[in-house]
Amino acid sequence: MSIDIDKNFKNAQYLLDQVALPLQLVGVWPDKRTISSDIRFILFIVYYGTHLFMEYCDLIAVWGDLQAMVTNLIETSLESMIIVRLLALRFRKIFIPIIKSIKENVVDKNYTDSKEREIYIKYSTLAANYHKNSMRLCSVAALSWYIMPLQRYVWAWINNSPMVLETPYRIRTGFNISSVNRIIFIYIYQMPMIYPPLCYVATFGFVIVAVTNICGRLAILSYKITNLTAVYKESVLATALKDHVRQHLNIIQMSESIDNAFHLIFLFELISTTALLGLLSYSTMVNWDDAEPMALVTFTTSSFTVIALIYVNCLMGEYLASECSNLLAAYYECKWYDMPVSIQYWLIMCMLRAQNFSKLTAGKFYIYSLSSFTAILKSSLTYVSLLRTML
Repeated sequence: MSIDIDKNFKNAQYLLDQVALPLQLVGVWPDKRTISSDIRFILFIVYYGTHLFMEYCDLIAVWGDLQAMVTNLIETSLESMIIVRLLALRFRKIFIPIIKSIKENVVDKNYTDSKEREIYIKYSTLAANYHKNSMRLCSVAALSWYIMPLQRYVWAWINNSPMVLETPYRIRTGFNISSVNRIIFIYIYQMPMIYPPLCYVATFGFVIVAVTNICGRLAILSYKITNLTAVYKESVLATALKDHVRQHLNIIQMSESIDNAFHLIFLFELISTTALLGLLSYSTMVNWDDAEPMALVTFTTSSFTVIALIYVNCLMGEYLASECSNLLAAYYECKWYDMPVSIQYWLIMCMLRAQNFSKLTAGKFYIYSLSSFTAILKSSLTYVSLLRTML
């Protein structure tokens, strides 16, 4: 049993490195930057920014054609969220202390008790499973989106129907791309666009690793406080309580850093993903009505991916609030009334501070929770109803 715990704890120590790998390949990861990573980032951002600019040019060109606008907005809204998140992660210095705090916390000397390791492993496993499954789902969605026009073309050829081979992503190039050779060139040019969504999902992995790190530390702190008893000497209790207060302050500081780092990004994404999910849901229903199986699979997979990304923010906010509530309960449930007066005073002060829960917010006013998740889905359905009325 001890061997399994040690093995799983080792895996937890390397989880952040696994999450960072896709971001390191394009030079976005802010920690340990090198000349090589700077060059990779410049190449990536020039290519990606140019492609996004051509997509916005296409949006202007098709303005008024609602069906073409829907397809374009699905792509441009997602890619705008991607570039905003990646640029923020690359250039905002606030992320570096968060990364260092996670790495400094997940070391053997901080988790000497096997029970504490089990608690941390529970949350680390949650983060690892989400990262693994979301990357798989995103890979399928990104690849499926890229080959969707080709799938439609093959399906039309099988059914002897006329069909023009379209590009994977709607762009305005400024020259005629109707010839086969140029279409093939565009397919090759747009092939790297499969990768940025994976980087985007990896940033969600970073958020969940950071939040589960906080949740694990809160759960361990609750466990320690619950085990405080009056049988210890006052000096021993005072030393233990000082250590608990220090840990709690570090946790609060890190949770505030995460919220400060992401709240504006979350606000932009809250608006964008609500509309994006509505557009994807509408496109899924359209392809269902038109009996296009290939496109239906693509839009369905993409919809589930976006739902998973929305859900994880809400789930992390819920876990954070839950562990803060558990910590407050631990302070109340420990036998503080049997302890010396000086210890009681400090415990009461801790109780007062624990009443102020940590949270994930969008713009410092919209709090992420599971109830927020249902509200976002309802708002997306409003966009679907509007589009079905207009089109």
